[in-house]
Amino acid sequence: MFSEKDYLHNYEKVLNMHTADLQKISEKWTNKKYAKKAKLLMFDLMLHNEKISLSIETMKDLYRPAFDSKKGFTGNQSIISRARIYKTPSNENDFFQFYIESKLEKKFVDLTLKWLEENLPEQFPLPHYFQLSLENKYYSFNLGKWQTAKEIMGKRKKEFSVKKFTNKLTKVLEKQSKKVVKELKLLNQVKLSTESKLLFMELHFDGERISVNMRAMEDLANESGEYFETILEDVKLYKDTQDFYEFYEEHDLESHIISYVAGYMTHYVKQAGVDVAIPMYFGVHDDYDYWLDLKSGSWVDYDTLEDE
Repeated sequence: MFSEKDYLHNYEKVLNMHTADLQKISEKWTNKKYAKKAKLLMFDLMLHNEKISLSIETMKDLYRPAFDSKKGFTGNQSIISRARIYKTPSNENDFFQFYIESKLEKKFVDLTLKWLEENLPEQFPLPHYFQLSLENKYYSFNLGKWQTAKEIMGKRKKEFSVKKFTNKLTKVLEKQSKKVVKELKLLNQVKLSTESKLLFMELHFDGERISVNMRAMEDLANESGEYFETILEDVKLYKDTQDFYEFYEEHDLESHIISYVAGYMTHYVKQAGVDVAIPMYFGVHDDYDYWLDLKSGSWVDYDTLEDE
């Protein structure tokens, strides 16, 4: 009913249509002067809904893109953009069974890799890899073999612990405590009209740094424009290294930071003697699940606040 040969032939046809693009882009990228933060190049293949996309990107390591460098090149570029490789027939259940049993995806990946090896320059300035999006294995063009992330990155050079991280977090934020108390005390001098219904303290993450702003709001979504102040500005919490990034993700340290900063702010709101008539809340930028009531120290479901 389905011809594996035809599907593979059509896939090769799509690749060959983009050979000139691949060669042109590869030549351009071979001659780039790369930034120091760009440690490798990644060819990323995405197979999704009858289509393929292929791009090249500068990376700090296997997980983190290198971008926005002022010294040297970083970036990404599309080589194939959502090119159709087949059309799903009406009897799609039978087709997907055929797709799985014939291992078409693996064969598509193998054909892509063969096509890349035939058309890439012999040398890139940086180590370069190929991956199928969201798969934890990588083909090294330099070594000519598939590797896992662990094989490429090796063992961690430094041991981390949540306790050590918390101690570091405490030291970093305590250095900011005088400024925080000073800014919070000024709240008692702020004159707000009846248009301001609440004060919202918002935590922003920017890589390894955080900032906290406070502003007056006329409701949960709109500012009144009567008050805005920076409580913490661009505070660096840790050094962003490959080893630490893995540890950070494995232990969900972002949630840990949110919880710690929430407790820290609650403590210093009380220590600063903040006495305002309207509610005060703490939350995370673009996260509308829960807000912390800075007066009671309790987390509140955002949806219940909307109903009030």
